[in-house]
Amino acid sequence: PNNHRLVVKYARLFNLPLWPSLHLAAVRLFYVRGKRIVPNPRGETPWPLDLTPEEKSLGYARMWEKYLRSFLGALGDATAPGWPADPEVEKYDRMSMGEFLRSRGASPGAIALLRLGYLDLIGDGIESYSALFMLRNLALRQTEKQVYSIRGGNDLLPKAFATRLAPRIRYNSPVVRIEPGERSAAVVVAAAGGERLTADHVVCTVPFSVLRHIEITPPLSGAKRLAIEQLPYTSVARVYLQAKRRFWAEENPYVYVDTDLPILWMYDHTATQPGPRGILEGQAIGAEARRITQMTESDRLRVNGLVLGAVF
Repeated sequence: PNNHRLVVKYARLFNLPLWPSLHLAAVRLFYVRGKRIVPNPRGETPWPLDLTPEEKSLGYARMWEKYLRSFLGALGDATAPGWPADPEVEKYDRMSMGEFLRSRGASPGAIALLRLGYLDLIGDGIESYSALFMLRNLALRQTEKQVYSIRGGNDLLPKAFATRLAPRIRYNSPVVRIEPGERSAAVVVAAAGGERLTADHVVCTVPFSVLRHIEITPPLSGAKRLAIEQLPYTSVARVYLQAKRRFWAEENPYVYVDTDLPILWMYDHTATQPGPRGILEGQAIGAEARRITQMTESDRLRVNGLVLGAVF
């Protein structure tokens, strides 16, 4: 996205050509309660859900506006240091996303529709995570005007970094201890019997699930240690299906599908690429992701194939 300023900056610094991609919601269809639904932007869409008369007349986009987007201005500047300073905003951190939608007056049917796709792609779904976390994400996404890919493959960006920084990258050197300090910092790596590397600053970007097993001396504050020890992560399973021809685009070039099936959404990664071949990604989240990752490869393909057959 264009608002990922550092990624865009470095892609241009390395002279990597940015290629405009279709936005995820650009061409979209739904599969809900066993029915394939193409939203009607000019009239009511026959959603197989129990919506109120007002919600039926509003339609999908204006329900998003009523229950979610119209609230985002109350958050203030989500990029400001110390945000959220307002207790009226901070209280939404103690509320699940499902509770937030109910507090806004959304019916069960509207919630079942709105949660499809983006809202259910975090944690184990809308009842499992902080409403403020998602509201902040939605507020930041409003500055997203264009999505890019790098022509030739997005992996050209890390390869460009690796080429430019080659003498400075240490491979096979896992960090076993971090030593913060007031004037400098250091890390101890397992290579060469415990080599100690010093620097002005240490930027630690490893997941908390890894950081839990790295010694930090002197230790972080109690609140930070608690967050590192207890923060859960979203379980995600992605299965990619390659086809000799993009048969799913023969009727219309749909690139994004929301479903209420175990595979929550599908995305055509090759929608803007030339040639007949195509690659679809099927994504499962939460408990379904954990179930799918325990399957054999053939079973994973079978499950995704069933969803693909149902939708297209």
